[in-house]
Amino acid sequence: RLLGARSGAEHDNRPALQRAIDSVARQGGGTVYLPNGTWSSGTLFLKSGVSIYLAAGAPLLSSPNPADYDSVHRHFLYAADARNIGIDGPGTFYGNERYFRNDAYEALPGRPLQWLHFERCTGVRIRDTKFIDAPGWNMAFSKCDDVVIDGISILSNVRTPNTDGVDLRLTSNVRIANSRFVTGDDAICLKAREGTDPQSVVENITVTNCIIESDDAGIKLGTGSGSTIRYCTFENIILRNTRFGLALFMKDGGSYEHIRFSGIQIECKSRNKNNYPFYIDLD
Repeated sequence: RLLGARSGAEHDNRPALQRAIDSVARQGGGTVYLPNGTWSSGTLFLKSGVSIYLAAGAPLLSSPNPADYDSVHRHFLYAADARNIGIDGPGTFYGNERYFRNDAYEALPGRPLQWLHFERCTGVRIRDTKFIDAPGWNMAFSKCDDVVIDGISILSNVRTPNTDGVDLRLTSNVRIANSRFVTGDDAICLKAREGTDPQSVVENITVTNCIIESDDAGIKLGTGSGSTIRYCTFENIILRNTRFGLALFMKDGGSYEHIRFSGIQIECKSRNKNNYPFYIDLD
């Protein structure tokens, strides 16, 4: 149950949607189902055992009001230390990016830089949903494990800065498949970091059967390479309208090991003067 939520973009449904998530979590987990209707909200905190299901006619809109976002975790959806969480269904997340930039495509104060942000989460499943017009990074994963992203569409305004598709920072055991990306920044980006901590690693990443368009890099390792990125496979991928097809940025040292690219089609074409199918930056 949505516990008082009202359809319509003019309604702030953040309190009602958060009550529904909290209620399902207290009962040991389950699904918060959004039926047909238009739902608007600010920051939502996803809890262990809870999935959000969007019906086909159920767009979930990011509030255009910066005051509706948590002062610390300025994200639309945030989860920390959660297990077995997810997003599913044929509905659509709308980011309302036009409210967070000016006409010159410069970011305005209060923009949620990471639209969906997951920290130290295990067992994340995101399937079949559309994510349109993000105001910043679409999805950021930090120190997560066991992530599946399948059958989604990420469609961002290519002129809007920092609209990365999926960023994986110190995250392992990830499968991204059967998805489409149109982004104004890196579509799929793997990030390590400085340090000798053995946990400072990105590994076991598989990306397959995807179509990717990006105004920057289609597939990128770095920036942020100080430790290790290893055991990654990218196969059966179409990269088009990109500035960089495959980009390896090793600006902080570190190592990239056992990275395999197979069956990649690359068409470089972007708004930028120079475009590269392969780009390697070693500082």
